[in-house]
Amino acid sequence: PLRKLRYNLIITAASAATAILIGGIETFWLIDGQLSLGGRFWILIARLNNDFGSVGYAIVGIFLASWVCSVVLFRLRRSGDPATPGLQRAGPSGRRGSS
Repeated sequence: PLRKLRYNLIITAASAATAILIGGIETFWLIDGQLSLGGRFWILIARLNNDFGSVGYAIVGIFLASWVCSVVLFRLRRSGDPATPGLQRAGPSGRRGSS
């Protein structure tokens, strides 16, 4: 329950950050197109907009890395807790380890 809530919160935040990143790139590209701005920042925006495939790969990589970190941290936390020696399902009584 609490673990699921945390997971959903993190996935929602990552999805929102991804949407803001992509929307920001598009917005800045439109601004540059209308105002013909110059400089390193605007060149970077134009490159990112022209190569959204690389941006997509980076986003997938970030999601995969966060998933791997989540699994590793979960297992490290579970292995150090003597009260929960392993991943056991709750039995009919609702207690862990009882079947």
